[in-house]
Amino acid sequence: MAVRFWLPDTSQPYTLEMPGSGHFCQIHQKECSLVDAVIRYLVSGVAAGENLVLVTRANRRKLILDWLAAKGIDVTELIQNRRLFLYTGADVLSGIVTDGEVDPGRFNEVAPHIVDEASWSGRRRLRLYGDAVGDLWQAGNHAAAVELEACWNQLCGTFGLEFSLFCGYLIDALDPRSYSDHLAALARAHALMIPAPDDHALRCVLDEAVRDVFGRPLMELAGRCSVAYSTDWRSRLPLVFRIGFWLYEQHPAAAARVLNKAQEISLRDARVLTHA
Repeated sequence: MAVRFWLPDTSQPYTLEMPGSGHFCQIHQKECSLVDAVIRYLVSGVAAGENLVLVTRANRRKLILDWLAAKGIDVTELIQNRRLFLYTGADVLSGIVTDGEVDPGRFNEVAPHIVDEASWSGRRRLRLYGDAVGDLWQAGNHAAAVELEACWNQLCGTFGLEFSLFCGYLIDALDPRSYSDHLAALARAHALMIPAPDDHALRCVLDEAVRDVFGRPLMELAGRCSVAYSTDWRSRLPLVFRIGFWLYEQHPAAAARVLNKAQEISLRDARVLTHA
């Protein structure tokens, strides 16, 4: 099913073809971009007649539900008809994370129950959005986030029900600390990492920084890293993150300079790429 997003600087939509089932991820720079993507994902699910699961923090859930209502969707009716199931991310995590580590046994008690209940015991196609993994990541518990993604992969492979699982993250692409083995594992854990609408503004900032440090355009480096990673797990990452990894491998001394320069440009031009 096609999910449409609008780039910040153009009225022309770009369309992302999403498989009817599977485990997807999207990395955002801004809260508003993340919320917009979730809303569009859920709206598409309503139009397709699918049941919906929303696992997120309370304040984000309220914003999403308010926007769904503003788009003419009767949220109360969906809940009453057991078409929309709401869970708070912190509550779900408290049932499966112990002392900062994911307990696979507890996961296998909690997650299958959510899927079974929301899918009416497999009788209804399911579309699930969750960012509890993103909350773990933002709290600095990257290992637990990756482990939780692995648990979901096992569940998707054994549950015997096709459903769409969409994971949302806020990860600063201009922070050198983002380029770690855990981000690599995050890419490997998903069948598809979908470009986010705020990637366009991010590319513009990074292009100026690359020109300042290297004296050449961003797309020249993009071509090089695309060739280098054509059969690699990094090919799943959004372009900016692929370039970040490539810089750290090929030009480690310059990589931090590029990202720091990009941060300066973002602040100078008031291009909001923060998580606020």
